[in-house]
Amino acid sequence: SEALKSNTFLIYPADESETDRLVTKALVVGDFESAVSLCLSSDRFADAILLAARGGPDLLARTQKAYFERCTTSLPYLRLFQSIVTNDLADIVQNADLRDWQEIFVVLCTFSSKEDFSNLAEQLGSRLEFQGRIAKSSEGADAHYFRKNAMLTYLAAGRLERLVNIWVDELAEAESRVVEEQGSGASSYSAHVLALQEFIEKVTVFRAATKYTDPDLEGATAAADASIRAYKLANLYDRYFEYADFLATQGLVKNAVEFLKLTPVGYSGASGSRFDLSIGRERLLVAAGVSNATTSSVSLGSSAPVAQAVEPRGAYGQPAARAAPLVPVSNPYGTYAAPVHSQVVP
Repeated sequence: SEALKSNTFLIYPADESETDRLVTKALVVGDFESAVSLCLSSDRFADAILLAARGGPDLLARTQKAYFERCTTSLPYLRLFQSIVTNDLADIVQNADLRDWQEIFVVLCTFSSKEDFSNLAEQLGSRLEFQGRIAKSSEGADAHYFRKNAMLTYLAAGRLERLVNIWVDELAEAESRVVEEQGSGASSYSAHVLALQEFIEKVTVFRAATKYTDPDLEGATAAADASIRAYKLANLYDRYFEYADFLATQGLVKNAVEFLKLTPVGYSGASGSRFDLSIGRERLLVAAGVSNATTSSVSLGSSAPVAQAVEPRGAYGQPAARAAPLVPVSNPYGTYAAPVHSQVVP
């Protein structure tokens, strides 16, 4: 028909280029790899990708790689697309400018798998936190900005150990801020307790919202192993013990024990800690009627025996009431005197 005649064509037109002729010859015999190579050599990337799609997944992957290597420097969006296509989202997390951290996070939410999301979000948070520390050391104005955003990514990743380290820094800052606001009449003890209470509330809300499970609480650890074991939540455990000591001085021994249960049994304190946690733990358990061990006369926040000629002090540096004589374990408050602080837990 006339329609068919008008659409006829020559396989080898007289005016075609040498490259076109070679590509046609490769197609005639089904040599897609040679056809793709010819297209790439002449920067015909669209043709190369179309031909590679017919040549199989391996050829397509190699063609895409060659295309990205040549074009990503001049077209930045292709660098992003390359990471998405090749499932290399870590490249975006590690190398994209942190001024675009929100876009990086959105990419993770959109394209990362459930298994990879937490690790990738944590990596992004690590970059933000590190940048914040650099800004802080140079007294830059962006230090708070980077730290706040790092916390957001850690929250999304469910990384309590990372959040605790930032919240410990904020605890000290909050304490200083309260003292500064209250002026010369401020009590450093009261400021510390208020800051510690806020810290505990943050951790408690996070654990409840994420149903966080601490792997170090899952199984018992031998005493010998516990002494040399590295605990990723050591900063948190120390604050739990400190808070438990404060509750105990207020007569809330049962509540104090509940926080002790959130620490590994074999944990004895971080290196350089002012707490003798092994003795302090046992004393609280005895006071609560949980343990049958002999009652200790040592405060949770001090390792000095009462028998020494030193006035015993609590974990906050305040004078503590002297220990009462040993009484039966059935009396839950036998090892703790009446509350010695005027502050009340909010």
